[in-house]
Amino acid sequence: MTHIINSSEHGTEVLRSMSDSVYKGTYCACEGFASIDAIQLDRACGKARAMVGTVHRKLAEMSGDVAIGLKHHFKLDVTAARGVGRVYQEKQIDAILSVFTKMDSDFKAGMTYVAGSLGAVGTTASMNPRVIKIHPPFFTLSPLDQATGLIHEHAHFASRLPGALNTISDRGWPFFKAYHELNPEVYRGLTTDKALKNADCYAYFARELAEPGSYTWIGD
Repeated sequence: MTHIINSSEHGTEVLRSMSDSVYKGTYCACEGFASIDAIQLDRACGKARAMVGTVHRKLAEMSGDVAIGLKHHFKLDVTAARGVGRVYQEKQIDAILSVFTKMDSDFKAGMTYVAGSLGAVGTTASMNPRVIKIHPPFFTLSPLDQATGLIHEHAHFASRLPGALNTISDRGWPFFKAYHELNPEVYRGLTTDKALKNADCYAYFARELAEPGSYTWIGD
């Protein structure tokens, strides 16, 4: 038997059955979550979507804080590049913009998140992902950290290619995962080419540009 439960607080519906549940929120669909977690996830999705939209706009305008963020997270110094180097750098910035454009499109199309049971915050299949899985540790984070975590997973998701591995991973060099908070030395040591393929670089670039008051650079 299937029941539809109205959620007056959030203006949405919770669809429940004996085997699973689907929460249709304002910003996303959540499968397999308790309603209280689904509401929290929907709000985090809305926050992440707004942050990505801010970054997309700022990149298109190349506002002043973008240059600082590009240097921090992608090792791109827009004040120093000249000639051929400048042309190459513009292509790299275009590549970053294209990832945020895909993320923005995915958010607007309406994402589906599926409940998982791992010890990670979230996971995205490395080939042909159809959904993003969200695991219990996600719900121990602050709302802003939740949104940042979603942007990390959306960077993986946005890099999907038919029949091929996602182009954005978590890897640094040679084998360490380059997480901003867990492995800051590896993160700071990423080259531009490695940073372009690292999900946390997109997540914390978005954090710095969209929520500057909450962010302190981990470097000098």
